[in-house]
Amino acid sequence: MVLLPIIFKLSKLKHVKIDRSSFFEEEEEMDVDDIMHEPSRILEAENSKLEDLTTLSEVDISYTEAMSDVLENFPNRQHLHCHMKELIDPLTNGDWFPKFDVLNKLESLIAMYENVGSPELTDKIRQPNEYYFPNSLKELRLYGFPLRPDLLSLIVALPELEILEFIDCEFVEDKWDASEDIYQSLKTFSMQMVNHSEWQVDMETFPKLEELRLEHCYKLTEIPSAFIDIHTLKSIHLTNNKRELGDSAIEIKKQIVDFAGEDRLQLHISDVYE
Repeated sequence: MVLLPIIFKLSKLKHVKIDRSSFFEEEEEMDVDDIMHEPSRILEAENSKLEDLTTLSEVDISYTEAMSDVLENFPNRQHLHCHMKELIDPLTNGDWFPKFDVLNKLESLIAMYENVGSPELTDKIRQPNEYYFPNSLKELRLYGFPLRPDLLSLIVALPELEILEFIDCEFVEDKWDASEDIYQSLKTFSMQMVNHSEWQVDMETFPKLEELRLEHCYKLTEIPSAFIDIHTLKSIHLTNNKRELGDSAIEIKKQIVDFAGEDRLQLHISDVYE
């Protein structure tokens, strides 16, 4: 479905959710040659801004030079759920990542990363030169993203971020060294189907963390012992992980009781496998 301009004339509209909608008109069938063509824009610059729109869900966003203009049509947007399509287009020069930082009131971003094209074209798709997130973000959920150091550095720098989730993401080196990072406002951190086998943190990495959730982290065998010294930590939830990961959580709880003299950490462990 294509979001027709008439929708954006509803000046009092606050919430829009349309499954797999788009700001741009795309060909129904695209072969190897057609995929190089940019979708045509249907939301024109002269359309009035939707000042009251705060939530936009399930929209498809792909690279075009006009994408930033489209985002600016919703100056008060607080929640955005989008599917990001990376087009194979040499004109982007690697600068294809949407400039979400123009949404300076955005509090929640759920972004699903998709490659466009047949599997044999995957090696031609370049990672973006830069990523753009507004400092106003309090919630960030990323699906299918390659977790490169430059992306992680940008996430660390978000001053208001309280909720962070990685789903079906991959660390480029099968490990994550966050020992020198400080997620200063993070309260809930979740990883599902993430590929890393090594994880390093420091006691200052998550100074305000209250909840840790790990699901289907099939390579991970240990929660870093530094979590013992995170005094704000209230709960650890483990689902469909190796038994060793659960054992390390139990040891963290035991150490907190032994050294702090209080049983403040709740553990929820289910569907353990060898």
